[in-house]
Amino acid sequence: MNEMKPKAYTADQFGKIFGKNGAWTRRMVNSGKLKAIRGWGEMMIPSSEIDRMMESAASNLDTVGKEDSIV
Repeated sequence: MNEMKPKAYTADQFGKIFGKNGAWTRRMVNSGKLKAIRGWGEMMIPSSEIDRMMESAASNLDTVGKEDSIV
């Protein structure tokens, strides 16, 4: 059976995916590192932000690997 991926997550749900809490997620949004949907009560983080963060983390790992090989 195909599980549907949510289109957006609460701050607590999003934080839990990354091993953090809702306060961490809200700080990331307030600092401009994460995009959020606001205005209907609970702040929601689009699922596309997970993909964006994972791609960013992967490119940072690639950079670290290249820096290590230069030495």
